[in-house]
Amino acid sequence: MDKDTMPSNERSNSLMTEAISRAAVIGGGSFGTALALVLARKGCEVSVWARTEEQCQTVNETRENKNYMPGVRLPESIHWTNSVEEAVEDVEMVLLVIPTQFLRNFVASNRAILPVGVPIVLCAKGIEVDSLETPYQIVEDELPGKYSKYLAVLAGPSFAKEMAQNQPTNVTVASKNREV
Repeated sequence: MDKDTMPSNERSNSLMTEAISRAAVIGGGSFGTALALVLARKGCEVSVWARTEEQCQTVNETRENKNYMPGVRLPESIHWTNSVEEAVEDVEMVLLVIPTQFLRNFVASNRAILPVGVPIVLCAKGIEVDSLETPYQIVEDELPGKYSKYLAVLAGPSFAKEMAQNQPTNVTVASKNREV
């Protein structure tokens, strides 16, 4: 059975059939922390980028994000860094989990560093105040061409604390590219 005749829930491509072993979460807030924890529980090595060296050092030492997810122990498979380059090195997926109002500037400032050829999953919610654009539109504007076919959006009702507590949730990931 080839890909065109295969039922939509049985696509054979490497991104859906092979587990991701290394991912980057860009954003060290509560939702970024929760997503990193979900990935780590699935056996993934995760690099979390946060803005300040102090936050990264504290979380790496205490294994807890006291500012955004107090009381939740983080496994050793999650490493925090304030270097975008270090966070995205050799990853198979990038989750952008920074607030929408800062997304455009972040992507524009780091476009040369973000990897090409791996899924970039947009996890920010809302719209940009000045442009009224969604996170997807912002990233499409700032990462044209070679990145476009790797973009995906994670959306749906999810609460960071409940995810961290391993409570069930239901989200959707959508992309224009079936391979992602």
